[in-house]
Amino acid sequence: MKGRFGIVLLGLAIIHAFVQLSSASNDTEKIPSYETSTYIHDDWRRPEYDQNVCTTKPLDDYREEVTCITQVKFKQSKLDKLVEKVENMENKLNQLESKYDESQRDSEGLNTEVRDLKNRVTGLESNLTATVSTVKAQEKVLNDLRQSLASTTSNVNAVRSNLASIRTEEGTVYCSSSNEFRLTSSEGVYNRVKYVRVNFRSPFTKVPQVWGSIRAVDADRNTNFRYNFQVRDISTLGFTVVCQTWADTLLHGIDYQWRATTPIN
Repeated sequence: MKGRFGIVLLGLAIIHAFVQLSSASNDTEKIPSYETSTYIHDDWRRPEYDQNVCTTKPLDDYREEVTCITQVKFKQSKLDKLVEKVENMENKLNQLESKYDESQRDSEGLNTEVRDLKNRVTGLESNLTATVSTVKAQEKVLNDLRQSLASTTSNVNAVRSNLASIRTEEGTVYCSSSNEFRLTSSEGVYNRVKYVRVNFRSPFTKVPQVWGSIRAVDADRNTNFRYNFQVRDISTLGFTVVCQTWADTLLHGIDYQWRATTPIN
């Protein structure tokens, strides 16, 4: 608005100048013209000597006063044209103000978009930070899994190596009738024992593990059924099975099935 008032004041000043110029002092002479515009001339004192009419006036022996007269034509514009120019300038000013307001609105819209973009960027940065943290945690889990897999693979290879060296042998010990067992007495109890030595078909590289169970038995029905098996003196060459019964038990036959296997580390 200050710019608009400045232009209006400038236009009024120009109009005032032309009005003052048209009503000049008594020493201003109007020159008739056949044109629509009015021309005036006035005395104009200048210090140059190349004017059309110059006069000199001695002041003393060393100084003189030089007066030159020339004509200057001033073209006076019509007042309505000045008003029209002022109005045109006001219209242009209004257009500029309208464009300025529109640019301000556009600027506010751009500022809003910029704020939205900044908020989106902040959100993306936050999501990216969370994603990076998750990826790092998953990388740690993956590294742990890799180490566990390497350890498991090593164990599997060791088991495979042991399995490759494992050897198994099995068989049956026939203890026959308890009447053929050797009779012993301990604390008033009669025990009958038979020792059966088992030799492996070929020696083991390590002392094997031996276990077994009863395979078949034929016991007298008129007596209680009592029996016991023991495995001892195990070596890489074989072992000893102890067949045992006691009291009045009568066994017509009893078989013991065994299995020997290389121990797994």
